[in-house]
Amino acid sequence: MTERQGPILVLGGTGQIGFELVRALSGAATVLAPTRAELDASDLGAVGAFIAASRPSLIFNAVAFTAVDAAEQEQVAAYRLNAELPGVIGEHAADVHAPVVHYSSDYVFNGMSHVPYIETDAAVPLNVYGATKLAGEQALGATKAVSLIFRTSWVYGARGTNFALTVRRKLAADEPMNVVDDQYGAPTWCRAVATESARCAGQFGGDLDRWKELGGVYHLSAGGEATWFGFASAIAEMVPSNRPPAVLRAVTSAEYRTAARRPRNSLLNNQRIERVFGVRLPSWRDQLTMAFGD
Repeated sequence: MTERQGPILVLGGTGQIGFELVRALSGAATVLAPTRAELDASDLGAVGAFIAASRPSLIFNAVAFTAVDAAEQEQVAAYRLNAELPGVIGEHAADVHAPVVHYSSDYVFNGMSHVPYIETDAAVPLNVYGATKLAGEQALGATKAVSLIFRTSWVYGARGTNFALTVRRKLAADEPMNVVDDQYGAPTWCRAVATESARCAGQFGGDLDRWKELGGVYHLSAGGEATWFGFASAIAEMVPSNRPPAVLRAVTSAEYRTAARRPRNSLLNNQRIERVFGVRLPSWRDQLTMAFGD
């Protein structure tokens, strides 16, 4: 990262991407990463006051309501964190001339495309989570802040709560699992997202004109594609056990009912970020090995 006069603020620094951001940025700049006890991100007034007081030179927003099914019932909470918060951050970031890096989702799309989505494809979410993430992009874009918005997909890591850790836990306990095999995406390691998005922001440094020229929405996900069943099967190959492995059973979306509808195809086309920033993430299988391989 280019050296800056003010600190870098990481909101959501204890989450999957946020934790890795703090790790990636440490040593290159002064990093502020308030915990939930220090700053409640759902208190929008407090967030604005924190930005005004700390006057960061760059803000990473890794706060999100990520429980896709729970969002169907907890719509107010999901909307506040995913939709309203980015707009508040953008408004106050503009006041202190701080660029914003924000994270969004493949779930802004409805999955009807037969090819990976590009940034300018129509976003038509199927569920509350996707709708609130899209609203967050729009809220940030409506402010005067310059920003980079990274849409990523099927994020997992070695800490927190995510699909990969759930699969590993159930496999270790030899619990049978039904896993959907007709939804396609690219499982993406949170460390790769954090590292590369920080590197992209670092290429701009404090040049706001450069941010204005090349800011906007970029897709940032792993190479290749998988179904949830294919992802789970690859994880199973990495889980050591002295007992017979748990049974993974491939099922359809119709057989595996969830509160929120999921897109059948949430693959993202990453050509723009490769063209502009020279970023190309490894394949999802290679990332899985990096995340959990010995």
